[in-house]
Amino acid sequence: MRKVANLSNVNTRATKLVPIQKDGKRKLLTKSALIIKDQSGYEIIPFHEIVRCEAESNYTNIVLTNGKVILSSKSLKHIENELPANLFIRVHKSHVVSIREIRRISSDSFVELSNGNKIPVSRRKKSTIFSQLGI
Repeated sequence: MRKVANLSNVNTRATKLVPIQKDGKRKLLTKSALIIKDQSGYEIIPFHEIVRCEAESNYTNIVLTNGKVILSSKSLKHIENELPANLFIRVHKSHVVSIREIRRISSDSFVELSNGNKIPVSRRKKSTIFSQLGI
């Protein structure tokens, strides 16, 4: 197996097994992570650590379970296409949330997440959200 010096040839969806050096040991990365390019290299974000993604013009803020926010130069549409549809749902033109982080859907069209954030739900997306959650 050949060594990988950098991740520049890896697509952002991590669809192949990619050797990653960590603490001198090789690990294989599968389809369970989103890879975001930042100023110093690539940030590998496991899907289960993503709470929500929020559009900010042509950029996207990715909020993690530990409270960290990662700014991506990719649009929300691009990030949404990289996330698995069975784990994430677009609830508003500016928000994609992790289905497993949804704790409550209020009658005033907000989704409450496990971290306490209240995200607006668009009228057009409401029926899609209910059907995807089995409500």
